[in-house]
Amino acid sequence: MKLTRVFGCGLLPPTVVLSVRGPGNRPPEIPHRGSGVARNLRPHAEGDPWRTPIPDLLPIYLNDHLAGATVGVELARRTAGSNRDDELFGPPLRRICEEIEADRATLEQVMEALGARRDRIKPAAAWIAEKLGRLKPNGQLRGYSPLSRMVELEGLYIGISGKSRLWKALDTTVAAQVPEVDFTALGERADRQRTEVEGLQEEAAKLAFG
Repeated sequence: MKLTRVFGCGLLPPTVVLSVRGPGNRPPEIPHRGSGVARNLRPHAEGDPWRTPIPDLLPIYLNDHLAGATVGVELARRTAGSNRDDELFGPPLRRICEEIEADRATLEQVMEALGARRDRIKPAAAWIAEKLGRLKPNGQLRGYSPLSRMVELEGLYIGISGKSRLWKALDTTVAAQVPEVDFTALGERADRQRTEVEGLQEEAAKLAFG
């Protein structure tokens, strides 16, 4: 199969837009229940009488997380790219970046399946804010510094923590409405990402301040 650059972190099969690369180089797979996969979720048509109504506050909550996921994707891409040649940080950050991109795509699909309207302004504003955040001092006039890596990993840790709570909240509230997605597995994967990023951040701190 010909591979194409679907995400910004690496090469993935062109049809697996919601897939992630698991530990041990297992084939990319999105956590799902039964035989369905997240990319096969079908959005409800507007006015569909069979659609289960969702709480009014849920779309606001999901859009807030979508905006956060937009920042997370950009931050993960930047961190992975800046460390791509580093033997310690490069491989895990590339994999985590691919998973974060897949998680954002999954969230978009879940919102469509639930009939939650997407707010176009929040993600755009978040994207701009992330770009502006790159202008902060890093202890060097030019280039990437050890402090840059440390701060970026802290940001990833915070974002992944919020994503973990998102999947767990959805698992306890709307999982029955989106049976194709295994929110429990997504939450567990987020917890694993957070633990891994925490370890990388500790190593970054040693390099920056040791």
